[in-house]
Amino acid sequence: MKHEIIREPKFYGCATCGTLPKVRLPKNTQLGVGFGSIELEADGQIVWYTISEQHGDKTVRWLERKFKKILQSAECVTLKFDCPLHDETYEYNKEDGQWYLIAQGPGFA
Repeated sequence: MKHEIIREPKFYGCATCGTLPKVRLPKNTQLGVGFGSIELEADGQIVWYTISEQHGDKTVRWLERKFKKILQSAECVTLKFDCPLHDETYEYNKEDGQWYLIAQGPGFA
C-alpha cells in the first residue's frame, strides 16, 4: 500500500448523521451516500464516480468485480466517500484484497 492505514479513526459530523469509520471497509458497503459523492481513483485518475443514491443498490463487492483488472494492475487504488459532514478515503490492498482507511475529514459542508 502507498498510504499509511488509520488504525484509530476519529468521529466526524453531528450526532445524527456523523460517523466513526471502519478501519477495514466491509465488502457489503452500499455505494450510496445520500447527499454527496463516491469516486474510485487508480494511479491518480478517476475511473468511476457516482453522486447521491445513483448506485445505492451496488456494493463494494460489485465495484471490485466491475474494475477487477484495474485493481490488479494499478499501483494505488482509492475509494472516497465524500459527504456533507464527513469524508473517508480507503485504499485497496492487493496483498489481502481489502480496503483500508487512509484519510478522513469533516466533509464538504
